[in-house]
Amino acid sequence: MNSNSKTQKLFITSFGFFLILGFFLWLTLPLRPVSATHTSGLQPLSGYAWSSNIGWISFSSKNCDTNNDGQSDGAIPNCPSAGTPIAHYGVTRTISNGNLSGYAWAERIGWIKFDPSGPYPFAPNQFASLPSAGLATGWAQACAVFQTGCSGALRSSTELGNWDGWIKMSGPLYGVSLGGSDGCTLTGYAWGSDVIGAIHMSGTSYGVKVACTGGIVTSVSAETKLYPTAYRATPEPIISWTFIDRNGIPTNSKAYQVQITSPISWDSGKIVSDTLSVQIPSGILSYGVSYNYQVRAWDDAVSGTPSPFVLGTLTTPSARGPTIDFTTTPVTPIQGQDTIFNSTTVANGGKTISPSGYQWTFPSGFLPSAPSTAPYTGASETIKLMNTGPQSVTLWAIDSEGVSSQITKSITITNPRPIIEFNEVR
Repeated sequence: MNSNSKTQKLFITSFGFFLILGFFLWLTLPLRPVSATHTSGLQPLSGYAWSSNIGWISFSSKNCDTNNDGQSDGAIPNCPSAGTPIAHYGVTRTISNGNLSGYAWAERIGWIKFDPSGPYPFAPNQFASLPSAGLATGWAQACAVFQTGCSGALRSSTELGNWDGWIKMSGPLYGVSLGGSDGCTLTGYAWGSDVIGAIHMSGTSYGVKVACTGGIVTSVSAETKLYPTAYRATPEPIISWTFIDRNGIPTNSKAYQVQITSPISWDSGKIVSDTLSVQIPSGILSYGVSYNYQVRAWDDAVSGTPSPFVLGTLTTPSARGPTIDFTTTPVTPIQGQDTIFNSTTVANGGKTISPSGYQWTFPSGFLPSAPSTAPYTGASETIKLMNTGPQSVTLWAIDSEGVSSQITKSITITNPRPIIEFNEVR
C-alpha cells in the first residue's frame, strides 16, 4: 500500500503506458459485465469521483450510455463522442450488508475493482463495503497492476515500482460515507497511495450516488421539559424528526420506529402513522437520566424500505414538573362578578416557581379587574367572566429548572339572580 518517490517517478514516466493499457482494457472488458440496473437487494452506483492523479472515475457505464445499447450517447461531460463503443460496467451495493462489487473506470489507469480477492495489505481483511451509517471499510484495487484481467500475477517492478494498486476506503483521518441532503451521495475520500492519491467521491459539480429507495430521516430532537397536563409520575419526552424523500423534499413519513438503546432498552416497533413526533409512554423513563435513542421511518407503510436509524440523546429533568392546580373565589362565579383565580401549584424536587412563572388563559369575553392586567402571569388574578355556562380556563407554570406543566379546568358561570321590584298597590 505504501509508496515512495521512486514509485511516483516510475508512474509519471510510465504514464503513456497506463494510458495505452487503460484504452486496451476499455475495449476488452465487455466480457466482464456488471448489472447497472436496480435489482432486488442491490443498489447501482452512478456518477463520477475525482482524483488529481488519475482524473475522472466513472462508476457506471450508464453515465455515458443511458439506454444501455453499448454506445456512448455523446454530448455528456467526460464521455466519448456519440457512437463510441462502451463496455457494460458498474459498481453495485448490497443493501443488506453494504458490500460493494463490480468495476469503475478511471480515465488514466483503467478499471478499478471494488470486490478484489485477498490477501489484503492489512486490516480490514475484506473488500470494499459501504454501510448505511458510518465510514466505508475494506479495499478496492486498480486492475492495471496485473498482467492480465484483474487478478493473478502482477506486472514487473520495472513497470510498477512498489505500487500494488490497493485503494483503502477509510483510515484514521479520512473515509467514505453515505451522506448529502438525500442520504444517497458518497462523501469524503478514499486513499490509493501516492500513485492514485485521494479519490474524492463528491464535489461542487460532481459526485457518486447510490440508487436509493424510500426516504430518509434527516434530524431528530427531543423536548424533555414540556408536559401538557398537570402530573407526570415519570418523564414522557416528545421525540420529533424530519423526513425527506430521495429528491430532498420534506414530507411526512408513513410509518416510524423509535428505540431507546441505553441505559435501558425500549422499542416502539413499527407504527403505521404519518406523524413526525411521538411521546414516550409513562413508566418507561426515569427523571434525571441521560438516554440514547434512535429513529427510522418508512415512506411506504406496506412495502417501503426503512431509512437508516438516526441517533439522538436526551436528558430528562431532575424531577417532574410542577403539580399544578387552581381554585376560584367564589366557587361558582356569577356572570360579571369579580372572580379570583388563585394558583395552588407546587414545585417538585426542591425547585421553585417565580412570582411571574405563571400564565393564565381565560375564555373570550372576560374583563380584568384591579389589580390584574395583561399578560396575566401572577399566581393570583382577578377577572370578570362575561359569558355564562361552562368556560375553559388554563393555568401554565414553569419551575426553576425550566420544566413546565399546565392544566385546563371548566368553570361554570351562572346568570345573576334577577332583581325583583315590587309596586305597592293601593
